[in-house]
Amino acid sequence: MEAGKIMSKKIFKFPTIYQSQNGQIGLVVLLIMVVVLALGLSLATRTSQQAEISIQQQDTTRVFNAAEAGVEAALADIFQSESTGSIDELSEDVSSLDLSGSNTDINYTIDKSNTLETHLKQGTSTELVLPAAGSISFYWAIEATCEETASLILSVYNNNAGTITVRHYAVGNCSGASTRGDNFIANDPGPTPYNYGYTLFTTDTDEFVRVKPVYNDTDIKIVGSPAVSQFTINSQAQNTLAGQETRSFEVKRTLSTAPAFMEYALVSGSSIIKN
Repeated sequence: MEAGKIMSKKIFKFPTIYQSQNGQIGLVVLLIMVVVLALGLSLATRTSQQAEISIQQQDTTRVFNAAEAGVEAALADIFQSESTGSIDELSEDVSSLDLSGSNTDINYTIDKSNTLETHLKQGTSTELVLPAAGSISFYWAIEATCEETASLILSVYNNNAGTITVRHYAVGNCSGASTRGDNFIANDPGPTPYNYGYTLFTTDTDEFVRVKPVYNDTDIKIVGSPAVSQFTINSQAQNTLAGQETRSFEVKRTLSTAPAFMEYALVSGSSIIKN
């Protein structure tokens, strides 16, 4: 009988180090998932913010354009009043503009001002409308010497029962140590910072006054009662949807003025007959 063989079976066990690495891999995977989730949330938040900013920009642009439309409507009202000679009837109350599809409330006002402070170039003109008799004060010239200052040509246009006449006043003879010798009307002292002043009185039939500096450019301030020298437009538009987006404008506009050459031109709606 053959001697029995003893069979043996080897049992292998993974070292402890492999079990430890399995735990580390799981932790790394978890950390990667957390980072990816954080990046995803950040991207989603950023996208949402950009969409919100884009909507706000669209609302801002829409309301801005609506406020500009209010200014244009006011300018059209002024042009209409100038064309029909009814500036004194121009309303100063709040006016509304219905702009279809704008989703905005648009309101504007037109304030008629009897004060104009500006800079006039030599030979250019500005105008004042005279709704009634009154007085107009002109203050100009902040320069130190006569050679640097301007004089004024004031032209008053009168409509007396359809008879149109114009009278001219040449004002500012540089009174003092030096004069130009042009026999212009002597001016009065002006309030600081203006050196010269002059007051013009108007009648009920006077329509408007043209003011033109000669010799030099000049800074000038005109205060008239009840003359109208410029308009101040205030336009405001407000979003009627979600949010309270509001935009407003303030615009100043002087009266329309005919070109300077018109002061020396004869214009008629029909044929001109010389007597």
